[in-house]
Amino acid sequence: MSKCHVLIFPAPAQGHISSMLKLAELLCAVGSFRVTFLAPAYIHRRLSQHSDTTSRFSRRSFRFHPIPDGPQEDLRPGTFDVKEWLDSLQATAQPFLRELLASTTHDPPINCVICDGILSFVLQTAEEAAVPVLYMRTLSASAFWAYFCLPDLINSHELPFTNDDLESVT
Repeated sequence: MSKCHVLIFPAPAQGHISSMLKLAELLCAVGSFRVTFLAPAYIHRRLSQHSDTTSRFSRRSFRFHPIPDGPQEDLRPGTFDVKEWLDSLQATAQPFLRELLASTTHDPPINCVICDGILSFVLQTAEEAAVPVLYMRTLSASAFWAYFCLPDLINSHELPFTNDDLESVT
């Protein structure tokens, strides 16, 4: 029986990368999966220099596949618009992803894409290659719930806080 080849594509941000690497590690541990991890080259460099990722995956059916760095590398947290960041990532990654999914040189071929839930452009690209996509939300349940509750908190005037004294907030 041949292995299932899964392409994992996280958003290039620490929490997203960490969650998806853990998923890759779990899939590799099963033994019946080959995992290709797709991320910008600057992420690969940072992981190689500042983590044990390379040694952790050295004996597994895992391959880190860097995509070219794009303008999104230069955008720093707090100094950019999320839409601009995602558009930049799409412009850089989508042609590369399209080529990767259409390639017949993979053994085994890519059977499935698991991507970050905020990377909506991946679905269209994978559908062109007839490869199914699973979206993974890398947020914790509590973070998701906080985002879900924000509109109600704003509508009830509990947010934003009107003063700096958070001790008096009930």
